[in-house]
Amino acid sequence: MDELQKFIEEVHNEPFNVLSNNCIHKHARIVRKARELGHDASLMGCISIIPLKPVAGVPLIGPHIYAKVDDKVVDVSMEPELEQAMWKNKDIFRLFPVNVSKVRPMYPEEGPPLPSFLPKWPWKEKSNPGLVAPITAAAVTARKLEEKPKEKPKDAGKWRW
Repeated sequence: MDELQKFIEEVHNEPFNVLSNNCIHKHARIVRKARELGHDASLMGCISIIPLKPVAGVPLIGPHIYAKVDDKVVDVSMEPELEQAMWKNKDIFRLFPVNVSKVRPMYPEEGPPLPSFLPKWPWKEKSNPGLVAPITAAAVTARKLEEKPKEKPKDAGKWRW
């Protein structure tokens, strides 16, 4: 059994905790370790459906994170004891999977999207104001240079009959 497989088993046997050791924590650690060992690993997000029907026949539906290592699904969110009581990790229905590892902001220089009711970006207040303006201006100029001007057609302005 190789080092990554042993690590996955250790993480799988850790007790699940919604606040401190949930699917995000467990799978982020697995992806980090897999990348350290040279494997192709991604953190995947989805909508999960667990067919267990605890209340009035409604299945548990909600967001879920799992790992994909070398194109194989690794889902160890629930420890073996919890799997026996609820549902096996491998049998969870995953809808709309998204590779969270590859999601990038459209304009990273603007920072993370914050709600509009917050006053300002927190890092701009602490930074050197003389340095922020030139960096922002350079980013805006670079974005404008990437945009190509629209070319006029050769017969622009001529009537066609």
